[in-house]
Amino acid sequence: MVKFFKRLIIGLVVFYALLYLTGNWFIVTAFMNTYMIGNTTANINDKDAFESRTIDNGVAQPWNISSLYGTKKIPEKHVRDFEEMNSAAYLLIKDDSIIHEEYWDNYSATSQTNSFSMAKSVVAALIGTAIQDGKIKNVNQPVGDFIPSYKEGDKSKITIEHVLTMSSGLSFEENYHNPFAYSAEAYYGDEVTELTLSHDVVEEPGRKFNYLSGNTQLLGMIVAKAYGITLSEATSEKLWKPLGASQPAYWSLDHKDGVEKAFCCIHSNARDYARMGKLYLDSGKANGVQLIPKEYIKASITPANVEFETDELTRYGYQWWLMPNYKGYDIFMMKGHMGQHVICIPEERIIIVRLGDKKEHVGPNKSHSIETKRYIDVALEMLGLE
Repeated sequence: MVKFFKRLIIGLVVFYALLYLTGNWFIVTAFMNTYMIGNTTANINDKDAFESRTIDNGVAQPWNISSLYGTKKIPEKHVRDFEEMNSAAYLLIKDDSIIHEEYWDNYSATSQTNSFSMAKSVVAALIGTAIQDGKIKNVNQPVGDFIPSYKEGDKSKITIEHVLTMSSGLSFEENYHNPFAYSAEAYYGDEVTELTLSHDVVEEPGRKFNYLSGNTQLLGMIVAKAYGITLSEATSEKLWKPLGASQPAYWSLDHKDGVEKAFCCIHSNARDYARMGKLYLDSGKANGVQLIPKEYIKASITPANVEFETDELTRYGYQWWLMPNYKGYDIFMMKGHMGQHVICIPEERIIIVRLGDKKEHVGPNKSHSIETKRYIDVALEMLGLE
C-alpha cells in the first residue's frame, strides 16, 4: 500500500507538472470548478469562480406591470417540464409590460446568473453601437483595421460581417466534450486573447457557417479597440445605462484585470436580459435615441447569406438565432448554454426570458430544441394566441 500511494503521488505530480509545462493548467481549473463541486459542466452560478469586471448601470427604468399580472399561470401540463429542466426564471413580457414571472429554487427578480452565449448577442449589439457612433465604418470593414495580426495573409480577407455570421473560416474548435478544445480553454484559461490570436484560417471566409465562440471573442476585441475602453465599459455606456438596467451586471475575465470572455459570461437578471430583446424589437432605439442603426438591426435578425452544411442557412443572423415561420411567427432570440433564452416575437411584441441550468434536447436535424419550442408554446398559450 505504501508503494502504491508513493507511485500515485509521483504520478499525480508528474501529471500536474506536464499540464503546467504544456500550458494546459486550465484543465485543473475546469476540474475544480465542475466535478469537484458536483457539476459536469459550467453552471449558471459560477460568477465567483472567476475575476470579473462591473457593467455599471445608470438610472433604473422599471418595466411596466400589466393589469394581467398574476392572472396567468404556466399551464399545468408544462409545470413539471420547467421543474425537470432546473428552471431558475421564466419571464413573459407583452407590449412592454410584464404579464408573468416565475422563479424556482430561491432565485428571484434580482438573482444574477450566467448568460453563457447570450453574451454573443450583446457583443453583436456593441458592433452596432460602434457603427452608429462612427467608430466602425460598416460590417464590410476588415478585421485587420482593428487587429494588426489580421492585416496579412488569409486573415486579411476576413471582414467584421464574416465574424458576425460565424463564417470567418478560422480554426477554433467548438467541442464541449474535448477538454483541449478552444471553448474549454477560453472558458477556464487565463490568456484568452493570446489563445484567440493563435488560430489560423482553414476555410474561405464568408462561405460557410460554423458556430465558433472564438469569432465572438474577436468581435469583443474589435469593440474594445474601436472605443478605446474595456468591453464592460462599452456595455455600460452604450447599452446598460441607456436601456435603464435595474442592476449592475458582471462580465467574467480571463484573469485579474484581464479581458472579458466576450463569447459568454455576463451575469445579470431576467428583467435586465429582457431589455436586449426590447432594444431589437424597437429597431435599435431606446428612450427616443437611436443606439444601433435600423439597417443593422434588420440584418442582425435576417438569415445570413452563407452555407450551412449542404443547405442555405436560415437559423442565424448577426449572433442572434432565428426561428422563421414557427406557428406563423418569425422569431429571433439570444441563446446560451444550459438553456438560457431571450426570445422575441415581433408580430405580438412578446419577449420571453428563460434561465436555468440544465441542457436542452436538440430537435431533429439540429433544429431548435424541444425546450425552446416549449417556452414559446407556453407563452402563446398563456396569452391565448396558440
